[in-house]
Amino acid sequence: MTDDPKLYRERAQAARAEAATAIQSEDRMRALSSAGRWEEMADRAQRVRTSATQQTTLPPRTTTQLERQWPSPLMMVFAVILLVNLLLIYLAFEVELSSPSAGGDAAGNGMSAGFTALIEYVALSIVGILALVFMLIRKRWFRLVMVTLLGLNAFALLMLVSLIHGHP
Repeated sequence: MTDDPKLYRERAQAARAEAATAIQSEDRMRALSSAGRWEEMADRAQRVRTSATQQTTLPPRTTTQLERQWPSPLMMVFAVILLVNLLLIYLAFEVELSSPSAGGDAAGNGMSAGFTALIEYVALSIVGILALVFMLIRKRWFRLVMVTLLGLNAFALLMLVSLIHGHP
């Protein structure tokens, strides 16, 4: 049986007609009760049909949703500053722009290399954590703070590059 409110209302009307022609009171009560049940089923089917159509209709797309196909300007600034940070880390620790110190002290050279690697890992960790927090937290003000911190980190890395490679 289909959930058609029209069919249920026809059955309720037929049950009322049967109650009107019933001779005994028990038959009349049974037919009226049946008509009430058919009406309840018709009302329920109508509610289900109405809620189903409301759920399947999608709101029309607004122009702001259509315009948001490109990343936001904040996301673009974030990507540029992130790339600048990674480039500065690469320049500071991986590219040898000046001649290495030619000292005969193996322990001193090893410790220097260890500190350089430690500072590189710390710089990469800071940039990675700031980028991860930027991607996880969707609040605009918080993202502005993360972009600002990445910018300050890029400035600190720029100073570090000038210190490392500025002295011959």
